[in-house]
Amino acid sequence: MLHKHINISTLQLDLESEFIAKLKLITSYFESRMNGATAHQMQSSAPADQKYKLNYGISLGDMKYLAQEIRADENISLSSADYDNLWNTDIREAMLLALILIPENLISPERINAWISSIHTQEMAEMLPFLTAWRTPDPDSLLSSISSSLKSTSTLQHIAYSYTIGRLIQHNRISRNDISVSALSTSLSALLPQSSPSILFLQSQLSE
Repeated sequence: MLHKHINISTLQLDLESEFIAKLKLITSYFESRMNGATAHQMQSSAPADQKYKLNYGISLGDMKYLAQEIRADENISLSSADYDNLWNTDIREAMLLALILIPENLISPERINAWISSIHTQEMAEMLPFLTAWRTPDPDSLLSSISSSLKSTSTLQHIAYSYTIGRLIQHNRISRNDISVSALSTSLSALLPQSSPSILFLQSQLSE
């Protein structure tokens, strides 16, 4: 499944034309590092409801390198809304770019919870907490937002929440001894199998 020279406008993305112009420039960077074999393997092995709209198969290491090149490109200036637009494209690398580049001051609990709510792949349930969610300047509000969303979310969201809490603890953004952290962790442990990697990670952070 090769995606080189894709016309982004044919993807029927519900985005403003100004952002589409930026996205065309951004995807030229993706094409420079595309791994067609990896993209095909990821897409072909994923369940139907976990396929990306577009996937360039770029490794996380290469994505971090490309993110710095894109940040330095004077023709690409990302606004606050553009990070949501990147996430909402359902293009794997555009989503990773949003996670890598978004400034800490824009990582609001509302934005993180909205992004988590839209997750439909295991990869993003892991990447969002590990790259972005733990950097929020308001971790207490994020915990409150997670708590209020638990009953209305599904397994992938629960995985993302578990990793998020674990990462917040790991980076000393919240205390493992906090009552609300303990309550949330107990709730998530009841919603996911005890053998789930996200629960094992959370429990490892709680026990350190």
